[in-house]
Amino acid sequence: MAPYILFDGEADRDRFLPGGNDVDERDFAHAVGEASREVGLPVVDTFPLLRRRAAVDDRLVYATYADGHLEVDGHVVPADAILDWLATEKLVGSTKGRGILAAEHR
Repeated sequence: MAPYILFDGEADRDRFLPGGNDVDERDFAHAVGEASREVGLPVVDTFPLLRRRAAVDDRLVYATYADGHLEVDGHVVPADAILDWLATEKLVGSTKGRGILAAEHR
C-alpha cells in the first residue's frame, strides 16, 4: 500500500517502511505464510487486494495516524477475501451479492 499512503514526514515513513521497502521475503507476513504452508494450513494473502483497494481510495484503508493497523475499509478487504475463499472451498454457500465490499472497490 506504500504508494498510496501519505506520511506526515520522512520519520513517519521510515517507521512504517524501514529502508523504503514495503515487501521483503524476510518480513512477518512472508514468514507466517511460509510456516503455515509447510504444515498444510491455507493462506489467504490479502496484500495485493489491499493495494488495489488503496489505489481506489486510501483514506480508510490503513491507519497511519495511529499505530499502523488497518482502518475500517482495510478490514473489509480481508473479510471479503476470506468469504470468497470459503465459498471457493465450498465451506459456505455462494457469496454472490453477500460481500461486504462494494463492487466498485474490487
